Amino acid sequence: MRIYVRTNPRSRENKVEKLNEGEYKVKLTAPPVDGKANEMLVDLLAGHFNVSKSQIRIVGGKTARVKMVDVGIRGRAQQSRPSDRVQLRPMLKI
Repeated sequence: MRIYVRTNPRSRENKVEKLNEGEYKVKLTAPPVDGKANEMLVDLLAGHFNVSKSQIRIVGGKTARVKMVDVGIRGRAQQSRPSDRVQLRPMLKI
């Protein structure tokens, strides 16, 4: 499943909020430095969707606030192929 996530690093709490089908807002206490916020995002989404961290993959927007994330992937067989790649679409204003 592919979802779009708007991250808010350096928040007071860690929280996952569902906005629409396939769109989430995630508050992270980690700063957006050296990939710490992305690591925390993977941890939070894994807990939220009850999957292992290896089944969460950020496929777009690694340095942006809006990210494209695959949830429930199971290894190399399901990694995105060039034909599967899509560009990030703008999310609703939050």
